[in-house]
Amino acid sequence: MGIRVRDRESVRTIVRTATESLNEGLHRHWIFQDLLQRRHSLPRYRDLLLCFYGFHAPMEARLASALSACGRIALTMNGRCRAHLLVKDLRDLGTGEAVIAEAPICDRLPEIHSPARFLGALYVVDGFKLGGRFLYRQLDYLLGAHGGKGRLFFSDDAGASHKRLREYCAALEAFASVGGDVSKVVASARDTFSAISDWLDRFSAPDDSLVSISG
Repeated sequence: MGIRVRDRESVRTIVRTATESLNEGLHRHWIFQDLLQRRHSLPRYRDLLLCFYGFHAPMEARLASALSACGRIALTMNGRCRAHLLVKDLRDLGTGEAVIAEAPICDRLPEIHSPARFLGALYVVDGFKLGGRFLYRQLDYLLGAHGGKGRLFFSDDAGASHKRLREYCAALEAFASVGGDVSKVVASARDTFSAISDWLDRFSAPDDSLVSISG
């Protein structure tokens, strides 16, 4: 059964409300709580960046490929593909090229085969990076209070994230206005939240420490 869009209710609000519990659950994941509570050492933080890279690199590639097949969506991936910043952060923190090349890559990504699936997945991926701005300053204790070395992935890139958010909201509203099924957007967003959570759980050890993948 499709989700009915009420007058004056944004489609983004509908998607956010329908996925709120999954979003909050991700925020409570021990990996992010350790960051907020300043429990990461530098090697542990490097492992976290490798973990993020293992998800975002293939997910961004999948989104870019799907967008080319969804011509009626007025969006681009320009500025949205930021996995290369994780590589730069890792290099800046002394991670070897061999370690980066051998980083585990997520092989259980959500299917993106339609405009609705694309918009749902992008809602989560864009939101993940938008939320990363909050973590930027939380890393001062580990990386110092000046400059972006080691945390470019979490930077706001001169406020461009807000422009991308506006573009996304416009595309989502346009999709719904021509009869697009919002329930399929929600289903895709939920699948993407679950995929990220499952991937992060792979790096959870019994003692709640990050499994070392950087050597």
